[in-house]
Amino acid sequence: KIIKETFAQMGKFACCVGTVTQQYAQFLENEHVAKVCIGNASQFFLLKNKKEDLVDLGERIQLPMVSVDKIVNFSRPVDLPAEDRYSSFLYFSALGMDNVINGVCRVYAPPELLYVADSEGAEFQKRMDELRGSEGNIVQKVIEITSSR
Repeated sequence: KIIKETFAQMGKFACCVGTVTQQYAQFLENEHVAKVCIGNASQFFLLKNKKEDLVDLGERIQLPMVSVDKIVNFSRPVDLPAEDRYSSFLYFSALGMDNVINGVCRVYAPPELLYVADSEGAEFQKRMDELRGSEGNIVQKVIEITSSR
């Protein structure tokens, strides 16, 4: 009930509501909530997903099939060469047929982000050791470490 009311009412107060889902099928388990959320949304950031889920969503938001095909074929960052590694998403906004924005975006993660986000056991411990006892600005320390590699 809270989700339905939030999506139905917040636009009246010039508020923006965001929803993040990993499993589209779970989102659809309550069809009424899905209709309210999708029907009141004006922007979509779409990541690689199952084609059948994207086709269903595409029919609901009038996403062109060429866009669905593009999303399904996004490369996984781990499969790209290290010197040109990125993550892709498709941004889609349809505020009427005369005002459609539909395009692929790439996110290139800087070395500093990759350094602090790595959660592998050995790398995590190495990072903890490198940063332990750092005096002053931790951000500066991360920049120093990553620029020396």
